Amino acid sequence: PLSSFLYGFFYLFVQKSPFWLLLADGLGRFVIFTLFFSGAYLVSRELSRFANPLIVLGLLTAMPLVVEMYNFPSDPLFAALSAFSFWQVLRFYNTHRVRHLWLASSLLGLAAMARNDGLVLLPILVIVTLILSLPNRQWWKPLLACMVPFIAIVGGYILLTGLLTGNFNPG
Repeated sequence: PLSSFLYGFFYLFVQKSPFWLLLADGLGRFVIFTLFFSGAYLVSRELSRFANPLIVLGLLTAMPLVVEMYNFPSDPLFAALSAFSFWQVLRFYNTHRVRHLWLASSLLGLAAMARNDGLVLLPILVIVTLILSLPNRQWWKPLLACMVPFIAIVGGYILLTGLLTGNFNPG
């Protein structure tokens, strides 16, 4: 539903134009691919001790997989939000600030709203958080931070949709 919401939002700005479909699609794709490359850059910047972040951006412009993703905007939207989430996990690893996990979980919840593949990433986030947090006495705070926002976003959507339609099946 996130892709539909995003394109519906852009429609509000171009609805009076006879070319509203093309304009909304163009705006949506521009924003999605900007997010995609920004996410890749932020992740590579966190890993800059291994390689220059600009190398990753250069590779992304030429990889056949990335070119194929231009056909289906939900794929790069999911990849962008997952990259932003991974960036926040790396920030947590480097700084040990729990607020990064709150943001990572929120972004992962939005990624799950872009594609249901995001549901598979929550257990991975929980396992990584446990591995990084178990040496700490208050390991439950990071664990809570990585679960609550995701469950609120995804569960809230399922609950709201179920109440409105009578169907609680998340698909």
